[in-house]
Amino acid sequence: MIIEDCAFTIEFTSSTSVENEVENFLTEIEGRIICHSENEVAPVGTLRAFYADLEGAIDHGEHPYDVLDVEHATELYYSALYDARSGGFKESVRNLFGDEVFYINLLILDRLEILPEYRGKSLGLACLYRCVQQYGHGCGLAALKPFPLQFEAIYKPDEWRQRLLLQAFGTDQKACARKLVKYYQRLGFVKVPRTEVMALDPSCILSPFRKEGSGGRGQTNLRGCDGGVS
Repeated sequence: MIIEDCAFTIEFTSSTSVENEVENFLTEIEGRIICHSENEVAPVGTLRAFYADLEGAIDHGEHPYDVLDVEHATELYYSALYDARSGGFKESVRNLFGDEVFYINLLILDRLEILPEYRGKSLGLACLYRCVQQYGHGCGLAALKPFPLQFEAIYKPDEWRQRLLLQAFGTDQKACARKLVKYYQRLGFVKVPRTEVMALDPSCILSPFRKEGSGGRGQTNLRGCDGGVS
């Protein structure tokens, strides 16, 4: 398969609770990455994200901590990013992003998977970029935790996971994690001091389609194993 001969789309779906509960304020977003070629239309990857409407939660008497505590995948972000006393972002976060962060809502990029034959052409970055463009409106930050998926504790891999060939990414977890940090830095993500989290202002995401030296903020075009989030 020659990746240049393909067109790619993402089929996004989202789900949340219909009950009047704290779960209402955490929306799960799933993306199915599709390759359109001359001969076939086939899934080549997946992504998962969460939209945390923390401002809406506060307006309805819910605490942001309880919203992010709904899912195991999102609970670490409250202690990493938010000040329990003020309810806003921590000083260390504000020092990174300045006063431009007006909202406390959060987009969490939780997982990215790309089949081996489609890696190495920035497809994963392009899909994350599109996800932030699509769902980052009203969010003060987009955040992720770089974690190589080959180190997940999975006891019975399904057929899809076997196709991912995660073992090809190596066995040195620290080295693989450092590689992922550099990978996400290409979109503008920065490490939040004294945490496992990286974050960026969604309005300042770097386009994976920009040319070298062109700047490229906000240009339009178009747990990971093209890189890897957890």
